[in-house]
Amino acid sequence: IDFIADYFNLYRVQRGFGRREKPKPREIPKKKEIDYNEILAEYDSGILNTFLDYHAVEWLSEDITNETMNKFEIKFDLDSEGIIIPHRDKDGRLIGIRQRNLNKKQLELGRKYVPYVSPRSRIIYRSSLGKNLYGLHINKEKIKEYKMCVIFESEKSVLKMHSFYNENPSVCVGGSSVNDYQLNLLKQLGCEKIYIAFDNEIFNEKWEKKMQKIYEKIINFGFRCFIVQDWENKYLKDKDAPIDKGIEVWKTLFSQSKEYLVDKE
Repeated sequence: IDFIADYFNLYRVQRGFGRREKPKPREIPKKKEIDYNEILAEYDSGILNTFLDYHAVEWLSEDITNETMNKFEIKFDLDSEGIIIPHRDKDGRLIGIRQRNLNKKQLELGRKYVPYVSPRSRIIYRSSLGKNLYGLHINKEKIKEYKMCVIFESEKSVLKMHSFYNENPSVCVGGSSVNDYQLNLLKQLGCEKIYIAFDNEIFNEKWEKKMQKIYEKIINFGFRCFIVQDWENKYLKDKDAPIDKGIEVWKTLFSQSKEYLVDKE
């Protein structure tokens, strides 16, 4: 077709085959450099005064104390039936608000954790989860002191840890991944050892490969990496955090943590 089109000069005709150009090679975008000094957008902390100081029974029954919820400014939004979780950066600036829905309709829609949306201003208080570590502004001095950090998936785990130990070297990433920006925050504090205490997962090859990449990233960043999990499948159910079953189980699992070592051969 290309030969005939060229021979009869068909590429000059508006209708018909036209000249077929070879597709240009796809350009791979360059990896954007991380701005470790980026200042995240700050929200007016006055919004927190619009919520109730009520502490949900659902969290009190899970060993999260009133004192801890006061410390972390946990509040309640009566209109949306949601637990309010303010997110502050390492310097204490309000950079987002997450809402833990208790409303059954919202839960059925899969909206368990969502950014808080003001019904009046319509401002969406999105949290920059990938550029922050929840609890760092409260626990950073302990991280400096112990030169170590425990990384959980959820805010609740940090709150439980604080309920058991008060200030401690724990933070959460709001998911099951850790990136360079977050690791740099810990590096700046002089942290040397990181304990990954993610939620319990049913073993599968895809999950294992994902976790290995995280462990290797941590090591390549200059940390020693330790894994806290239920190695014997005795204590945790699927999706349980290592701290969900109380302080004694946590102590046991933490004492059984294993260091991840990269095979250099």
